[in-house]
Formats: sequence, structure tokens, C-alpha cells
Amino acid sequence: MTAAPPPPTSTPSAAADRTPRPSAAASPTSAAELLPIAGVWRVRKTLSAEDHSGLITDPAFDEETYSVEPGCPDEPCDSLEVTTTPLGLTSPATVIQLSREDATYASTAQPAVAASCLSSDGSRVDGGASATSILELWIATERPAGTSVASTVLRGVLEVDVTPTPIGESAGCQSLTASFDLTGRREEVAVRDPSGGAVGPDVRPPTGAALVRLPSLSVTVKGAAIDYFGVTGDTSRELAASIARGGVKACGAIDYEWFRGDARPAACVMTRVSDTRQSIRTRTSASGACRITSATITASYTIHMPRWTEPARVPKRLLDWWRKIVDFIADHEAGHVRVGRDYI
Repeated sequence: MTAAPPPPTSTPSAAADRTPRPSAAASPTSAAELLPIAGVWRVRKTLSAEDHSGLITDPAFDEETYSVEPGCPDEPCDSLEVTTTPLGLTSPATVIQLSREDATYASTAQPAVAASCLSSDGSRVDGGASATSILELWIATERPAGTSVASTVLRGVLEVDVTPTPIGESAGCQSLTASFDLTGRREEVAVRDPSGGAVGPDVRPPTGAALVRLPSLSVTVKGAAIDYFGVTGDTSRELAASIARGGVKACGAIDYEWFRGDARPAACVMTRVSDTRQSIRTRTSASGACRITSATITASYTIHMPRWTEPARVPKRLLDWWRKIVDFIADHEAGHVRVGRDYI
């Protein structure tokens, strides 16, 4: 398995003939000073300043959890096993084997895997590229200028190389080569099962982490009542899967896809119309002709909407994205209500 790179690809990557070297921003310690690396780390991934790819526009990406298992009872060891997951979750997990090279641990180039790529017009092409990756990690001791307090951090480099397949080439996809700097801090991390069940204790976010309190967002749609179903997750993919599970329970099945490969609804409008037999009055003339004398048909509308409920603290960038999703869904369902009222 490979170390999953951030957008625009959905899988990791790096050229097999390239050997990543530590970023100039932080050099590894010498072999004699190699520090213990085992433990659980919160890792931040940032596009390297010297990266020459023009296809990745956002320099920073969501945090991940790196669980580092040494290959021997007493460190330093000749090998490590690193399991990476979305922050605080038990899956989806990616396992990478690393071997020691002096004061660093590095993986070999992973076998090429199917990945997405971006066409020249910015459209995502699933399976339009093959990808490989190389991961390198080391320990560094940092002491900010003007202070005597030193901290031990995990440093790393993720080298990425994406090559379009014939599908991607015909769609106008371009090759992508990028390098990402990794920075991690060791601490206890709360771990949750993607189905929503907690499998570890809640913990406070690390100092400086871009995590904020999750608010209870509400929407208002004129002429409709709002009924919420809870969703959970730490990533957009987690939230999408949780929405799908809750949506099919609240709204039932649909016969189209609202999300790639998923035909479960994100939200819905339930309409209740008054009994037309009681609402419409008719009169029959002496000649036998029937005509409507009055019609008072009423309808009520209930919108089933997702509401993000867990965890208590979430990545700020993800919350900003979620606010836009909530507004989009509310506007969409409000359109159904307007169509229904016009029809009535």
C-alpha cells in the first residue's frame, strides 16, 4: 500500500528512480543521536516551497494520524512500519514499510497504483493516472528563537509522481511531480471507528492545530419544517459516507447518484397534500353537467437535512467547507419546496 497524497490525486505517488532527501528546513540528527520514533503522531502535510508542479494550488492539507511501530524491541531499529489514517480514525488505513538509512527511515518506491488526475480544464479523471510514492521520516529537536524550551518533532518528505494513463492522456491530463514536507507532534490521539463508535478517549487538540469547536448549524427554509439527521467524520469523505447512511434512512432510496458511485440521498423534501376529495367541491346542474365550485388544497413540507454532530473539535478548513455544503443543500431543497407550492 502507498502513502496517500493530498488532492488532486486520490492515491500516493513518487518516481521509482528518485531518492527523496530531507527538506532544508530541518535536517535529521546524526546516526549517533537517532531518537526514538515509535508512537502516534499528528502529521501536517505542506507543499514544499521548491515544488515545481503547477497542478496543486493549495499548499497545505488536512492532518493525518501516523502510527509508527518499530521493527525491534529497542530503538533504533533497522525498519519501521507506519500506518497512516485520516486524523483520529481507524480507517481507511495505509501501511508503509520503512528501512533505516543513517538517521532517517525511508520507504522504497511503491508499486504504481490507479489514481485520479486533472485534465487541462480542471476536471477530475478517475483512473486517468498511475502513481508511486516514497516516504522518508526522521526525528528533529526544535527550539524556537528566544526560548529555552525544546520539543521533539517528527519530520518527513513525501515524494509524489503521477503519470497519466492512455485514458488520462486522451482527457488532457498532465504529469504531476511534487514534494510534501511533513511535520508531526507525538501525543495521544483519540481514535474513532468510521461507523461512528468511539474506540478511544477524547483528547484536546495540540497547541497550534487548526482545530475549532464544532457548532450546531441550522437552516431556515420558508414554508417548510426542518428535520435533522446526525452525521460524523473528520474528513470530507467521512462526512459524505455518513450523509449517505443517514440520508437513506431519513428519505429512502433514490434511482440516481448524488455522489460518485452512491445512489443514497443527501437530503430530501417530504410533501403532504390534503385529501382532494374533501378539498374540492363540485355541483351538478339540471342537465347533468358537473363543475368545480371551490378548491382549497393545502400542502406541508418537511426537509430532512444532515447536521454534523461529531467530533467536538474539527479541522477549521473542513468546517468552512461544510458551511458551504449546508447552504447548498438548503438552497437546493428550498427549490423543491417552491416547485411544489407552484404546482399546488
